[in-house]
Amino acid sequence: ILFALGITREKIIKNFYSTSKYNYDEKNSKWVTSFDINNYKRPIKLAFDLIDAKNNKKLLSKGEKLNFIIAKKLEEKNLKEIFVTNEELIGKYTSKDLIDKNNNLILSSGSDFNEEVIEKIRNELSEAKDKKFIIETDDMIKPTQLGRNFLNELLQIFMRDD
Repeated sequence: ILFALGITREKIIKNFYSTSKYNYDEKNSKWVTSFDINNYKRPIKLAFDLIDAKNNKKLLSKGEKLNFIIAKKLEEKNLKEIFVTNEELIGKYTSKDLIDKNNNLILSSGSDFNEEVIEKIRNELSEAKDKKFIIETDDMIKPTQLGRNFLNELLQIFMRDD
């Protein structure tokens, strides 16, 4: 319905999903993203080591549990950014079109990352002068307060000018 109304994929993502930004750290060959305690309201078992991007120190190991209370304690100890490996990006979705230096599309918004796409981005970085590439990914559906008249509220959300 939303596409039929002329609403772009990026606008849908912006209104229904939260996003995270990732900057590539060439020195460490990893991505850096903000540590957001709200991502841990539901406890998770870490699939990868949790590493502080400021000092490259491992805070939690793969397999350990991370919940909101532990995340809050880490935030209180001044954890701001964490390292993320290429493998951790696989399966995430981009919230914006990714364009190379020649204005060619690398990945369209709403598409998922795979090894081939990540390799294209790394190749783009190796050829770039400024060595900076930022990606945004969809994290999870935002809790929204859509009332009884779902279509009316959707139209109000998407027809306003941002």
